Amino acid sequence: MGFKVRVYSGEQTSDFSLEGRDYFSVGGKLDNSDSAVVRDDLTFKSDALVKGFLKLYLTNGKWYVSCVDKRIVSSDREIRGGDFFTIDNVNQFAISIIEEDLEKAGRIELNGRDRINIGRSMEGGIRFDGKNLKLPGKDVSRSHAYIYMYDGKYAIADDNSANHVYLNGDVISGGVFLEDGDKIGIAHHTLQYKNGTILINDVSERVREERMGKYPFWYKPAPRLRRELPKDVIEIDAPPQKPSKPDESIAQRLAMPIVSIIALCVLAYITVSSTITMLIFTLPMSVVTIVFTIVNSVKNKKKYRLAVEERKEKYTEYLDIMEDKIKKTAGLQKEALNAEYPEFEDIYRSVWEGDGRLWDRTAADDDFMKVRIGVGDGDASYEVRGPKEGFSLEEDDLLKRVYRIERKSKKVAQIPVIADIFEDRLIGILGNRDRAIEMVLESGGISHPGLF
Repeated sequence: MGFKVRVYSGEQTSDFSLEGRDYFSVGGKLDNSDSAVVRDDLTFKSDALVKGFLKLYLTNGKWYVSCVDKRIVSSDREIRGGDFFTIDNVNQFAISIIEEDLEKAGRIELNGRDRINIGRSMEGGIRFDGKNLKLPGKDVSRSHAYIYMYDGKYAIADDNSANHVYLNGDVISGGVFLEDGDKIGIAHHTLQYKNGTILINDVSERVREERMGKYPFWYKPAPRLRRELPKDVIEIDAPPQKPSKPDESIAQRLAMPIVSIIALCVLAYITVSSTITMLIFTLPMSVVTIVFTIVNSVKNKKKYRLAVEERKEKYTEYLDIMEDKIKKTAGLQKEALNAEYPEFEDIYRSVWEGDGRLWDRTAADDDFMKVRIGVGDGDASYEVRGPKEGFSLEEDDLLKRVYRIERKSKKVAQIPVIADIFEDRLIGILGNRDRAIEMVLESGGISHPGLF
């Protein structure tokens, strides 16, 4: 009997056998690649981890685990099949320990069968009746996957399972053709497709026999990879400076040439001979000045109006983009809260199916015994910062919209409202009786103080 390490990275898995090793570590790295294995060191791109963050080592024929973070592993201890360790919640890294019996493997000859259903065995052990392959383990769904013939080739599809189907380490959706040598991951079981044959490596049977022999039945939830709330700081820039208004005192500009023309006309009436010549030269210049002043004033006003409209149009487009970004961030917060605090129907389904979300919180988690009591408006986990409000003699409608967006973004609509039963020391629940019962069941379905 040996062990292998199953590494969860987002929606991908990779298996590393400990056979032939005496040391294996998981930690962080500083270069640009996402992950790599160098000899016996598995490294991820993560600022939260250090090299050798979690170590597995062989001593006197037994494997032990140690960790820098004592909340994950309080002290060095022997590993067991079914152990799991959440390494980095933000980047969704985790590992689980799987017992693998290198000598015990089942074999199913497909022999042109049209379809084989794969699901959970209720009797224990692996069962195959010619149409249905049953695998033990509560993290296997009742109807987990199926292998079927299509266009002369075999393919596999996920049958709406709770814990996914992995093909060569990747989550599949829809039907995927099987190639020779493909490895199929279903919970803690590994199936391999070879030349029309399914090889089954039973990695959980001994665990079940040892730990489910008497009540309370042993249960180990899947690694918990929490959805983190967005903590972004979204800054909204101030609008461009307002264009300068043109000088509207056109009357003052026209006063001088108009007065000059009137004066020359009066002089021409009184003293005809000498003034006529002056009037002939001066009058056109005054008229040109008047026309130029009027045309220039109209042009400047039009230019100012266009600058104001362009400023409003460009900044409105910018604010629309920022509002869309805020809306998407609010959506991420809502998705994360709904994932971490599901509705009662989802928890009931987890209890009924026995999937990996059942009892996934312990007293070591900061959300232990926190339950959803409804939906409503809640504080945003992110922050929106607009330009500082300063003193101005003239109001700016664009700035007003910025401040409205900033105030509005402090709340997120229709998100789960959470009650902390443990911290608030609740001793009773008032209100709808059915909802009160659901809350009690919720707390018992997702939190368990005895699982560490």
